[in-house]
Amino acid sequence: MPTTRASDPWADAATAALTERGAGLLRLDVDPDTDGADRAALATVVRRAVEGAGELAGVLSLLPLDESAHARYPATPRGFAATQTLLQALGDAAVTAPLWCATRGAVSTGPSDPLTHPLQAQVWGLGRVAAEEVPERWGGLVDLPQAADRRSRGRLADVLAGLDGEEQVAVRPAGVFANRLVRAPWHEPARDPAWAPCGTVLITGGTGALGGYVARWLAGNGAEHLLLVSRRGPAAPASTPSRPNSATGAPG
Repeated sequence: MPTTRASDPWADAATAALTERGAGLLRLDVDPDTDGADRAALATVVRRAVEGAGELAGVLSLLPLDESAHARYPATPRGFAATQTLLQALGDAAVTAPLWCATRGAVSTGPSDPLTHPLQAQVWGLGRVAAEEVPERWGGLVDLPQAADRRSRGRLADVLAGLDGEEQVAVRPAGVFANRLVRAPWHEPARDPAWAPCGTVLITGGTGALGGYVARWLAGNGAEHLLLVSRRGPAAPASTPSRPNSATGAPG
């Protein structure tokens, strides 16, 4: 069952991808400002949509593609808020089929693949939490390419069908990418990145013992300005009056 915003090109593309593989579909177009704004309301919409449809094999949500501001919480994307509501509503509607969430440009596979939609990366954080808390109802995360061409549609269908058992993947023109941990060869010497601070360096918890130590180290390594923040601000015992090229405490 794909849940989508009908206006996005990938809504029709995802439907086509699954139809081409012979999947029976139940499409539900959700408006984050109405259906997706309230958990109980969305649960009712889902419950009515799946009534009589039989057992679902999975749910694909394209709601995360919506980056517009939430009506009540402007700093929150509507798609992210609706995704959280959907996850809860599926449980309320007794839908146990695994939920897959699709983003676009929310992850990078390397230097030649820049991050273009960092707001959608919030869903990747939410998804990893859901995988731990409700593993029986979680499918995975798939990051889509910009173009919804035939090859990309086919790769999306492969992922949803359980390609190599991966649950966090990025579909790209060059193929399907997944995270891997690689052991560093022991014989290679450690590389010193030779990092040099520049501009203003922010130190949180800066008026504590470790904060002062870090501040002195930064100043000794060329930091032009230091901004130390802490809960107590200037009231902290280690705080000093502001002076040029010195560390200062500020409320955090």
